Amino acid sequence: MNRFSHIIFNIVAVFFCVFANAQDSALLESLVEKSILTPEEALQIKKESVEVLPTENSPAKKLSFSGRLQTQYFMISADDGLTSDTISALQLRRVYFGTNAIFSDTLKANITLDLLSATSSTHKLVKLYVEKKFDVDFAYGDVKTGFLADNFSYEAVSTSKSLLTIERSIASRYFAGSYSNFGKYGYSGYGSIEFGGESMGVFLRATPRNAEKLDIGFAITSPQTYTITPPDDGRNIPAFWLNAKYRDSFDFADDVVKLELGVYTGLKPQGSVEMSHKDDVGTMCGVNPFFKITSTRLTVWSDFLFVNMQYGKADMQYANIFGTNIATEYRFDIGDFGKLAPAFRFAYLDTDGRGCRISDCSRRGPNLYSDFTQYYNNALSLYFGLNWYIDSDNLKIQLGYERYKFWGEVNNNNARNTDANSLRAMLQIVF
Repeated sequence: MNRFSHIIFNIVAVFFCVFANAQDSALLESLVEKSILTPEEALQIKKESVEVLPTENSPAKKLSFSGRLQTQYFMISADDGLTSDTISALQLRRVYFGTNAIFSDTLKANITLDLLSATSSTHKLVKLYVEKKFDVDFAYGDVKTGFLADNFSYEAVSTSKSLLTIERSIASRYFAGSYSNFGKYGYSGYGSIEFGGESMGVFLRATPRNAEKLDIGFAITSPQTYTITPPDDGRNIPAFWLNAKYRDSFDFADDVVKLELGVYTGLKPQGSVEMSHKDDVGTMCGVNPFFKITSTRLTVWSDFLFVNMQYGKADMQYANIFGTNIATEYRFDIGDFGKLAPAFRFAYLDTDGRGCRISDCSRRGPNLYSDFTQYYNNALSLYFGLNWYIDSDNLKIQLGYERYKFWGEVNNNNARNTDANSLRAMLQIVF
């Protein structure tokens, strides 16, 4: 067994015994009684992690555990004037369990599982990586190797724990979401493009010492996303990702305003596979500028997504696909009950002749037809929501209504203009 396998084995092994350890709770209660910690501080420590003493054979100095539970109710309807459909359900949206192992001040590993996913062993993985920090004369940062996001699509890269909306937008899902159908039509010609998302690779992040407000990232990953195995169609040229992010803060009207400004870029020399001839592979390249402004109450972010895709259109020509998002939230303090925050998001998608389905853009959205008449060239959505932060992101309830418009023919498919609506409610618990 190699060192990496040994590390992961120990992480998983400790998971099964951690729930038997109650000593941490007793210690925290004692510290509160002696006024060393406040009750709030003790509760926060319990939520953030559980520290487990390593076994004699364990190389880790510290193991911490975290979890996330999201329960969601949704009702989604679609109508094009000829046919309509409605889907509704109460479901567990996410059940995450994460383990963080620290081996030294500069070396750690993480494995995060999605306990709900049963489609394959790959889909159970949210993250799986080993991280090594570095500090040299001109820069400092870290190198990660394993299964991580590619850093494209600002909303898709952002953790689902802290989204302003219940689900990611039509544009973010189309660019970086996984294919919603499989087989030969899951490659190119129709539907979401998988430019972004989790991949196996090596990821570098560095901060120059002469520009410490700037982060620069570079990654080399597998050409196929959402899998830890090599592509099954013979592709062997990796994908390349480069991003830069500038962070700053300033005082404004008795508040501290934080600014985040950056751009993600990517190149997949073998990212596109021709629909009817898998031996024909094409290039994909994209750019995603974004900004985010936050203060004590207000959050605003926006991005623009663009990908040029060979074999991208339904007629196998190049497609220039673009989308955009703008979202905002304003939080009102309601005392002991936490904070209430109305939220809004606008999203737009133009597939340039490739096409999108309702399910590509809205999770669990009903596709009205089983053939290619269900593909639309354009989509637009407006989201209106209310977030109740009972204990920040650790305990929150979200309500959201989204209105969608789908229109435009793809390869003369006679697609009809379609209206869709979604109503969602979600409870999140982070521990």
